[in-house]
This record gives sequence, C-alpha cells and structure tokens, in this order.
Amino acid sequence: MTVATCGLSLLCAPWAWAGDDPEGLVARGACKAAQLAAAAGVARAESTRRDAAIADALALRSQIALACARPETPGLDEWLARELQLRMPSGAASAAVATVRLQQARVLLQRSRLDDALAALQDLDREAAAAKWPTPLQARIANQLGTIHNIRADAPAAIAASDRGIALARVAHDDESLLLGLKNRGHALIRQRKGAEAMAQLAEAERIARTRFGDRSWRLADILRTKAKAARENGDHGAAIDALEQSLVIQRAQAEPDQRDIAATLLVLGQSLKISGDKERAGPVYEQALAADSLDPDPSGRMRAATLHGLANLERDLGRNEQAIAHYLEAEPLFDKSFGAQSIPLAQVLNNHANAEANLGHLDAAKALYQRALDIAHARKSTDPADYLPQTNLAMLQVRQGLFADAEPGFRETLARLQETSAGSEASTLFSSMGLAASLWGQRRFDEAFDEAAAAERTRQAALRLAASHLGERQAVNLQEYLRPTLDQVTSIAIASGKPAHLERAWELGMAARDQLTAIRAQRLASARASDDPKLAALWQAWRDASAALARSELAGANADARAEAQLHLDRAERALAGATPLAAALAGTRLDFDALRRNLPAGNSLVMFTVSQQRNAADFASDDAERRSPDLYAFVLASAEAPVRAVRLGELESISREIDAWSAALADRDVALAAVEQRGRALRGKLWQPIAAAGAGTHWLVLSTGALYRMPWSALPDGDGYLAERGFRAHELNHERELQAPAAPQAAPRLLAVADPVVGTSSRVARRGCGTGLAALPGARRESAALGALWRNRFGDAAQATMLLGADATEAKLRAMAANADILHFGTHGISANADCDNQTTSLALRGFALAADVPLDPAAPAIAPTALLLSAGSADDSSDDGVLTAEEIATLDLSHAGWAVLAACTTARGSTHRYEGLFGLARAFRLAGARTVLTSLWPVDDAATAEWTQALYAARIGEGLDTAASMAAAQRSVLAARRARGDSTHPYYWAAFTAAGDWR
Repeated sequence: MTVATCGLSLLCAPWAWAGDDPEGLVARGACKAAQLAAAAGVARAESTRRDAAIADALALRSQIALACARPETPGLDEWLARELQLRMPSGAASAAVATVRLQQARVLLQRSRLDDALAALQDLDREAAAAKWPTPLQARIANQLGTIHNIRADAPAAIAASDRGIALARVAHDDESLLLGLKNRGHALIRQRKGAEAMAQLAEAERIARTRFGDRSWRLADILRTKAKAARENGDHGAAIDALEQSLVIQRAQAEPDQRDIAATLLVLGQSLKISGDKERAGPVYEQALAADSLDPDPSGRMRAATLHGLANLERDLGRNEQAIAHYLEAEPLFDKSFGAQSIPLAQVLNNHANAEANLGHLDAAKALYQRALDIAHARKSTDPADYLPQTNLAMLQVRQGLFADAEPGFRETLARLQETSAGSEASTLFSSMGLAASLWGQRRFDEAFDEAAAAERTRQAALRLAASHLGERQAVNLQEYLRPTLDQVTSIAIASGKPAHLERAWELGMAARDQLTAIRAQRLASARASDDPKLAALWQAWRDASAALARSELAGANADARAEAQLHLDRAERALAGATPLAAALAGTRLDFDALRRNLPAGNSLVMFTVSQQRNAADFASDDAERRSPDLYAFVLASAEAPVRAVRLGELESISREIDAWSAALADRDVALAAVEQRGRALRGKLWQPIAAAGAGTHWLVLSTGALYRMPWSALPDGDGYLAERGFRAHELNHERELQAPAAPQAAPRLLAVADPVVGTSSRVARRGCGTGLAALPGARRESAALGALWRNRFGDAAQATMLLGADATEAKLRAMAANADILHFGTHGISANADCDNQTTSLALRGFALAADVPLDPAAPAIAPTALLLSAGSADDSSDDGVLTAEEIATLDLSHAGWAVLAACTTARGSTHRYEGLFGLARAFRLAGARTVLTSLWPVDDAATAEWTQALYAARIGEGLDTAASMAAAQRSVLAARRARGDSTHPYYWAAFTAAGDWR
C-alpha cells in the first residue's frame, strides 16, 4: 500500500473528517474505517460548494482505495473523473491534473491492465520534466514506473526508473516515496540474481519503515516480505523465514487485517519453506494462502495464479507429477490473462510444467514447453539468468536420450549466464554444472566430466553452509536431503573412470561434505555455552526451553499437532540462536586433504569409507527412474598409507540393509539358534567383508559408515568355527576422517564419573509412558561401577578421582554439576525412546532398557536429534531439568569438552535415524555435540550381567593395560567370549558383541 503525505497531496484540511484522520487509519491498516471517514469528508466538502474542497475530498477517497490496493472499490472511477473535471481550471498540464492522471494510471496497474498503465505512466514521465512539476510528484511517477516494470519482469527498466525515483524522493524528503523506490530497486536486483545488492537497498528501506512508520506498520511488513526474497536469493533461508514470520505477525495485528497482503506473504513463505526442503510445512502454508485469497480475492487473479504455481512446484518435488500438471494447467490461463501470453512470469510456469512432463517421460510435450519458455526469454531480452534455464532443461532431455555431444553446448551457454549467481540461489550453477558433467561423462571425457561434477558439489556444499548457519537442525537436515545429489555424480564418474586421482578427489569431496551440519551445530552450542553475552544467554535459554518442551511433548506421546507446534517453536528458537553466533564459514572445521589423510592413518590400519550413488551412467542425470531406485553401495578402501584407493561395488543398499537388519534381529535375540545367526552372518561376510578384504584391507579397520552399516558388529561375523573377533580382527567407527588428525588427549590421571542403577519410575514423563513399573533395578550396573572404582584406585592411587552416582543419587542435577570436569563418563542405566512402549517390555526385566524404534527417515514433525533419553533418578518431577529423563536435547547442552570417553552401558543406545552425510542421530550424537571425543553405545538391548562382565573387561584393557579405544573394545570382546567358552556358556554374539565405539580411535 502507498499513500501520499498530507504535505504533498494537500488532503489534510482539518474540516475533512471528524475523529481519527483517514491517513492515520490507513497507517494502522483500518482501510474500511478510513474510507468511511473519507466519505463523511466528501459530504462535508459538498456542503461548502467549494470546488477545491470537493476535489480534495474526492482525491482522499481515491487515495485510500489505492493505498489499500482496492481498485474494485465502487465509485472509484467516478471519483477520479469528477476530481479531474474539478482540477481542470488549473490547466490541463498542471501538477494538480497530473496527480489525478497518476491515480488513474495506478488504477489501471492494480487492475492488471499493464499495457495501458505503462503507456499512461510513460506519458506522465515525459511531461513531468518539461512541465517542471513538483519534485515529489515526479518521484511518485518514476516509482510507479518502477513498480510496473517489476511486474512485467523488466529489471533494467525497473532499476532505471527506481534510481530516478529514489534520487527525487531524497531531494523531496519524501520517505514514503523513497520507501517504494528502494523496495522496487531491491526487487529488480533480486530478479537479476543480485541478492547481496538487493539486501543493501532493503536494509535502508527497513530502517526508514521502522523509524518513520513504526515496528507495527504494514509498510514494514511489506518491506520484510521483499527482504525475505533477497535473503532467499542469497541462500539464507533462515533469515527469509524469520522475516516472513515477522511480516505475518504485523499483518495479522492490523486493525483490519488485509487478507490480500497476508496471502502474498504466505505465498512467499510457502516458496521459502519448499526451497529450503521443508516440504511438509510448505503444503499447509500454500493452502493458507489460497484460503486468505478466497476471503478477499485479488481481482487481478495474480495471487491465485502464483499460489497454484507454487503448489504445482511442491507437488512435483513430492513426486506427484500428475497433480502438479493439473495445477500448472489451471495456473497458466491466469498468468496469460494477468501478465500476457509473451510474459516472463508465464514462461517460468511453462518451464516448471515441462519439468513435470519430463518426469513422466512425456519428452515431446516437455520439449515444446521448454522451447516456448526459452523463446519468450529471448524475445523479452530478459536479464534474469534464471529465465534461460529452459536451455539447460532442453539439454537435459538430450542427455536422457543419449545425445551427449548435442547437449553440451546448451549447458555451456546457460552456465555462461549463471556465473555471477550466488551458490545458494535457485538459479545457481549447480544443476547446469551437473548437466555438463553428464554430457561429458557420456562422451567419456572423464577428466572434464569430473571437474564439472566437482564444481557442482562445491556449489552444493557452499549453499548448505550458508543456509545452515541460520537454520535450526531439522530444517538444515531437510535442506541437505532436498539438494541435488551432486556427490553421487562425483562418485560415479570417479568409479567409471577408474583413475586413482579421481577416486582420491572424490574421497576429498566426501570428507568436505560429511559432517558439515554436525560441525556447525556443535560449534554453535559450544559458543553459546561459553558466552557471557546476556543477549546470547537469553537466546541460549530460550533454545533450551524449546528443546525441553519438544522432548516433553515427544516422550509424553502428545498428538501430532502439539508436537508440530513444539517443533515450530524450537525451529524459531534455534534460528534466533544461530543468528547470534558466527557464520558457518567459520564453523565448518579444518579441511583435510587426501595427502594429510594418508599421513595421519595409523600404522597397521586400513581405512574403509562406505558411500552410495544412484547414478550408474551419464543418462541417469536428473532421471526420476534413477532417483526412485535403491542406490548402489560402494566401499572406498585405503589399505595402508601408501596404498592406492580402491573402489568396490557391494550391491544395492536396500537389499544389503535388509540382510543387515535380519542379522541384527538374530543377534539381538539370545533365543535365536546359533546356526541361524551364523548363516545370516556368513551371507553378509560374503557380500561385505570378503570384497573389502580382497581389496587389500587388513585386520584392523577404521570405518566410515552410511545407513544400515552403522548397525554392523563386524567382529561378530563368523570365521571358521569361531568369529572374526577371535582372529585378531577389529573395526572402529570414525565419525569423520578429521578425527585422525585430532591431537591426543592429555595424559594426566583422568577423572571418572559413573552413573548407575538409578531409581526409575518416579518421573511423571516416564510414568505416563508406562515405564514406571516395566524397568527393573540393575544390580549388575552397581557391581560394574564398584569394580570400575576399584580398578581406578588401583591404577591411579592417590591421584584417582572417581565419583559414583548410584541409586537415588543418580539425578540429572548432580550429573550436571559434575559432568564438565569428567574425562570418562560411564552410564549404567536404561535407555528409552519416544517411539517405544514400556508396557510391552515388562518381560525384559533382566535387560537394560528396551529396544528403540527401527531406523527410519527423519520425521518432519520430530526433532533432528531423535527423541531418545537415558533414565536417571528424578530429583524433581516438576522440573524438566531434573525429572529423571535425560533427553538427547538436554545432553547436547552439557559441556563435555573434557570427556574422552562417554560409555552408555544401556540398551540400544546406538540406535537412531541415519541421514546422508551426517550419519547416525540419537544419544551418541548428542554426547558428541556436547564435546565427548568417543562414545561407546549398544546395538541391541543388553543383558545386565553380561554387560557388567563386558564392562569390567573393557576398563581392564583401557585403564589396566592402557590400550587405545579400538584395542580395548576388541580385548573386551575376546575376554568375554573366551570366558563364556571356558564356562561352557553360550557364545551367542548377543552376550559379547552388542557394543560399538565411534569417534577418536585412541
């Protein structure tokens, strides 16, 4: 909305209204009240029979209708016609008459009669300088020209008009006109993919809006909506979402909420959520936009058209191409009517419609739509490089048809236009670089293909770092899983070429990709914990409160709406915290090149990195069929520091995952016959272990897993009449190759904190889930803690610092008070999950806890850190920080930077959802986020007595013999297994192979 100031329009004579002035009402969003007041002013003016007074009063009515974007207001044309007649005595070329003509042009603009409006405004603009109309009037004419050029997607013309309008408005000291000029210029720069420049314009506009009109003005809400588009163009999705949510709060708080403005903001919010990967939230937001538009329909039809386009794009991303095409077909006539058959906005719809047709294999239909969109871009001489993406899409069709050489020029032409775009832009070089890589790959030009694929992957990583710096974790994970799988292409080209240099560079890019979000979040939490800034402390506490609220909602089994609302609050709290901490560029961690990786690989160890790719050949680029099938699983093997990298295809990931799950189920059930366990294990040994061993891997592996591989107890694989554990084999899980070059921990006498056998069942959260009576005491955990304390004192003597929190003393409050100084944290307790049903586990009283839910993708309504927890004794059932349920979210807030080991001797603590590039989410990751270097967890519900025996053997190796983590784990397994053989007990891996270690191998 735009409304002239009284000083410019001479519409503020005190006789014109009683009570609130109309302009003040408009400023507060009370358009109906303002129009009523203005109507009363016209009646009073009529009573004076003074033409000037009547003209001023009519002008005010028209001004309010246009300021409120209501060109359909009954009587508007008549008011303007009569005002024009009354102004004519001042001369047809007078400023007074020109002002009426400007208003008539605005009516045409708001009614989507764009050609007529442009012609009228251009006439006024030509006359303005010659007639020497007042500067404020010239500024308004120029800025209205900027508005119409933006609607027509003519960015250069919009910038030229806005530059003049801004300069004139500054001379006139007309803040309102200046605001419109800055917004128009920012919008045009966004169209040219110059998000950073646009942000500078919009930052000034925001300052003016806040200072001149207030923090609750609709003008500020309007600027925030445009600012969000600029932030999105820069790839800063968190800032975009925050700005849009602020805008909605302001709009909904207006005296008369403008449903059209609300619909426009919801549309941009839906787009921003969809582009950031939060597709589940985007759908309802689009539906809200349609609902708002239906309450007060935009007469131009542009809002409905744009929202249908947004919904269609979302449906296409969700794989529902038929529904998407139905929305495109409904939107296209509306775009044609509102913008024209040769308009850039319509071309954008046609391009996206073609994408859906291509996904369905309708290549001829897609080609025709792409070509039509491209022809429009050329005809309009668009300066938005994104308008030429149909060129890349036409080349994509050629790749899918195997016409690789024919496709290459199209990709190169588009890339030349996109070079200046931001990595985070929708129009970044990423897709076109992937396409060029595919076309070169298809021509077997492997060196060039690899370079282009690597460029695409670097673009993806840069976009993710930028976005993740201002997003909450759930949203950042969603974005990472939404971005195109450029690393798949890098991997596949490297394997196809077979060149050692390509395999090494692919591994390097994998190192850069892996763990980005975890590293960013860990540093964010560490910065917040260590800061003494009161503002940051408040944001930190708000995030902790929101995390606790979500955990309570999850663990109490709240309904989906309550969980979604709690998640929304957490997302906002974490975005606020992220905005107050350093950018991701400073958080991404130390880069590790492949030469450094070789230098840091411990002698006698082989490094095995598992990765996946859905692309088997060049034609799989952007293929829906390829994206739907199971990815292939590969092992990259570095047998020794001097060996070449070898890549081994192991099979389809889904098939292998099913076999791992079947074997895991047998391992986790002590009643499954050993013969069945061994049969499943031998099948996996043949598919996984043997090909890797044949590639040169020795008996000591350092492993970087993916997906179901996190659930592999490698040492339990059968070997002859025994197990690999008995043949000197060991495998240690790394979170990242970076852990190989981390400095060793100090050698001073370590400090132990053991938490064991808490009194569970007193927490209201636990009781509500039926856990109060379903979980037994853990006498084995007490014994292992006592033995650990004795071993500690024997090893370190007077220097020993060992604290035991047992039974009722094992509370969250006491743990928090002591954890920061501990070098080793040991938990002998129960573990729970929000998805577990305690009442169904009451027969497993000899186990520590119960099985967690199966590994599943991250639920959009659930936190990225899986809703898991360790049970402690409740200090205060009313205090979530001491209620006996230590959630993953609460663990992540602890300062465990001194902790070399965190041993979770509870059930299934290694479970959780896995996410590409980020690994396993759950309790182990929470301890890692808190700073623990190595976390020991269990793969299945563990027997209390067997765990106590295993734990004593583990610490005997670690503390008594001073072995490193990997050797200590292997020694504990061999010790328990040998003891069970000697006693004639079952050697089922259930009893000795449940635990795994991840992190620092030392």
